[in-house]
Amino acid sequence: MIGSINISGEIPEDVNPTCLDISDKEKLIGIGTSDGTVLIYSLTNFKKVMRTNEHKSAIATLRIYRDHPLSFISSDIQGNTLKTSIQKELLMTRNESYWIFKGTAMVTNILILNRDVKSFVQFNPNGDEEIVVAISTLDSVLIVMLEPIVRVLYKARRPPGIDEYSHPHISWINAVFNSKRKKTNPYLLVGWGSLVFLLELNLVGTNLFFVSVGHYPLDTDSTIMHVGWISESLVFLIDDQNSIIIVSTENFFVGEYDSNTPYMPRSASRASMIGELTFCP
Repeated sequence: MIGSINISGEIPEDVNPTCLDISDKEKLIGIGTSDGTVLIYSLTNFKKVMRTNEHKSAIATLRIYRDHPLSFISSDIQGNTLKTSIQKELLMTRNESYWIFKGTAMVTNILILNRDVKSFVQFNPNGDEEIVVAISTLDSVLIVMLEPIVRVLYKARRPPGIDEYSHPHISWINAVFNSKRKKTNPYLLVGWGSLVFLLELNLVGTNLFFVSVGHYPLDTDSTIMHVGWISESLVFLIDDQNSIIIVSTENFFVGEYDSNTPYMPRSASRASMIGELTFCP
């Protein structure tokens, strides 16, 4: 055992951890609890660094996006999402908080572009000064700049024709989409209902913006439950029918999804898949 953290003295007996995150440099661990408390501990000496109680309900998602100054984003089950930075000034510690959502959006996942796409710093001339995250909620996908100021860079609502009970699943990577360019770019893969689409990060001057560049509609009634990347050009999808579907990004349709465009015939769609596995109970 390298070490242990005991939080029993920090929370009541009937309160439990609900989520955790480790910082990019693996120096800090954040723990969210069922009563809305956020605890940050050092992984060097396993001592508490800070504690906050801004949330009043269970923490659903927690991401540490900067070690110094300590900064993190947290969301709870009542639709609140908060950005927090801890500023140390002489002998005082000051918390700076900003509510991104205030009871308006149930967040299902948060991904940090600066952490998940290792080439982001080289891609972006502003480097670590700009922190960009992807946020999925029950009915939208947002790409938000957290630092130096909070600004929404892109927002996608539920595509037409997508089941109202499904919600998006997301994954970042530095990938290849257009084979003619033979160049990798940061992409956000979004699986929503029976549709998969790609959002590409672009840079004009020093300004970041996102464009929906490709999509792949499944020809089944299944609902996507998870998405991820196998390589720079291969994605995998797990659906609610116990199937794992592998698709090359070169088989994606170019451009944004249009619900007026009919789906491909079943045989053509199946032919564009690399493979499919189905697990039977």
